[in-house]
Formats: sequence, C-alpha cells, structure tokens
Amino acid sequence: GATGAWPGAWLGLASEALRGDSEVVLAAGTRYVARALSYATDAVKEDRAVVLVAVRMDGMALRYAAGSIKGDREVVLEAVRQSGQALQYATGSLRADRAVAFEAVRQDGDALRWAGAVIKADKDVALAAVRKEGRTLEFVAEALQADREVVLAA
Repeated sequence: GATGAWPGAWLGLASEALRGDSEVVLAAGTRYVARALSYATDAVKEDRAVVLVAVRMDGMALRYAAGSIKGDREVVLEAVRQSGQALQYATGSLRADRAVAFEAVRQDGDALRWAGAVIKADKDVALAAVRKEGRTLEFVAEALQADREVVLAA
C-alpha cells in the first residue's frame, strides 16, 4: 500500500486503541519495531516489558521509549548489546556507566562518541573501542590520544 515505502508507518494510520496494543506494536517484527514503537501510545512506550522485547529486536527502539525506560539499566544494556549506537538514547547516568558503555563499544566502537567524559578517559573502554573501530580514537579523552598503546591499537 501507500506505506510500503516506509514499512512500520502503517501503525501511524491505526486507531489509538491499536497503537496502544503492545501485540500490534511488536508485530512489526525485528526490522521495523523501532518505527512502529515511534507511533505507539505513551502507555506502550512506558511499558518496560514491551520496550525490553523491542530493544532485543532492534536496540535503536530505545529512542522511542519513555524517559523513565531510558534510565532502566537492564533495558539499556539489552539495547546496546543489539546496537551500540543506542547508547545515545540512554540517560546521562547510564552513558556514564562503565558496564553499559563497555557493552556498547563492544558492539560498535563508534558508540564511544555517546559515552560520558569519564568513560572516554577509561583506557580499557578506549582500547575496546579503537580495536573495534580505529577512527574512534577521535572520541577518546585527549590524554589517551597520546597513549602509545591506545594509538597502536587503533
């Protein structure tokens, strides 16, 4: 149909009742769940269980979760395990959480750009990031940009 060019957009055409039905939102499947969640009602976006399922399918679905969910450590960990770039949608405290940032850069070294300053100065995290993606050296703390081991790992 007309929404074929933008899969998942069909949910935007559905009634509010259907946009509030978690089963309908999750029916978008792995490829389009984030887009479908963007059209979901606030109640669905605030439903931890629904968002947890969604981020396991597509970590970037975290973008459309309610603010309180973006601060839920378990949900954010699941999101960044699926897509390191989802770190950008986590709360500041979770972007500064070493374990969360480590998971993100293990999945995508470039996710370091979204980490807190203390994390960017953590040599182990920086090494993991630059080993995964050399250009990530741009995002490590200045002191680590002068660290021989970090530079060689990039």
